[in-house]
Amino acid sequence: GHVGLTPQTADALGGFKVQGRQAESAQNILAQAQALEKAGCFSLVLECIPSQLAKIITAQLSIPTIGIGAGPHCDG
Repeated sequence: GHVGLTPQTADALGGFKVQGRQAESAQNILAQAQALEKAGCFSLVLECIPSQLAKIITAQLSIPTIGIGAGPHCDG
């Protein structure tokens, strides 16, 4: 799975910018991550999100997270 900045939808997200800085968008990204795990994803890419949000997502999921511009709290 892939959450945060997804290049194929960057234009709809306001361009190539950090996603999840506001509480509402952070909650949406967390909900997307949880839904992807529930749907059967075996790992999750967290792209261009605040490191604290990546830390929360990584702690709440049982699948590994891979960070791309998401700080040091991802699994890889």
